[in-house]
Amino acid sequence: MSRVSDVRAAVRAKILTLGLPITAVYERFDGEEQTVDYPCCVLSTQGLAETERVVTSGGGTAIGYGVRVMFLDRPGRLTGDAAQAAHEAWREAVDDAFRNKALAGVPEVLACRVERLPPGDPVRRAIQRFASGLVVRAVYWVA
Repeated sequence: MSRVSDVRAAVRAKILTLGLPITAVYERFDGEEQTVDYPCCVLSTQGLAETERVVTSGGGTAIGYGVRVMFLDRPGRLTGDAAQAAHEAWREAVDDAFRNKALAGVPEVLACRVERLPPGDPVRRAIQRFASGLVVRAVYWVA
């Protein structure tokens, strides 16, 4: 498998252990929102570029592979403050599970960074039932 596939699978496995009140974590999403059960988590690498940072002191490169983690929910399932609180709690649970931590199942990953999804993110904007999300970026060391 590729590094991106390894990272996506490991992110999915970790999210499944968090006990979030979601129906499923989908590694692939065809954009057809009626094909998933809600609330759910959808993973995507579409449009996410690798990051690269040369480290002069160690003579290597830190390469980051990102996975967009998006929570989708049915309109009206929760409303107002309850919806916002639930969706923020899901995002915060994922943030806490990955930020500055190794990635279980992928020993080559030094640590994960967590990034907010920008409001203009094209995948986020294309999904009508988007509720919350972030990017988990697994950082590999390449000598």
